[in-house]
Amino acid sequence: MKLKLNIDSKYSEKEVHIFADKVDDKINQIINICNKKEKFKLFSIKDEKYIPINIDEVIRFYSLDKKVYCQTLKDTLIVKEPIYKLEELYSDKLIKISRGELINPDFIDYLDLSLTGTITIFFINKEKTYSSRRFIKEIKRSLGI
Repeated sequence: MKLKLNIDSKYSEKEVHIFADKVDDKINQIINICNKKEKFKLFSIKDEKYIPINIDEVIRFYSLDKKVYCQTLKDTLIVKEPIYKLEELYSDKLIKISRGELINPDFIDYLDLSLTGTITIFFINKEKTYSSRRFIKEIKRSLGI
């Protein structure tokens, strides 16, 4: 993919032009990024207080007992947003490993592919989780395996 950038004070509004033979996943990602109006601020709930979450500190989001949890290096917090909305908002930073879990690849310590059909993911905080077989191909593609 080629990228051309033209910075000039004569332009009062930003424009993005895309030239391609077809629309693919990369093109759709670019369109989604361009269409985002404002940055979504994510909050968690702890002791009846709303605490802002920095997405770069999130290890994973997972659902358990009809609640969505956000695990960071410091704490595990409850968030109100469903997994599918978090996936839409942070598709550039997170990888979906099952129907109910998104992970941040920056916090992966190592992967164990020895179990039949799944990947065991070990994080730098010594936690581990398991992928769903359904998402193996996408996980490998996202991680470049």
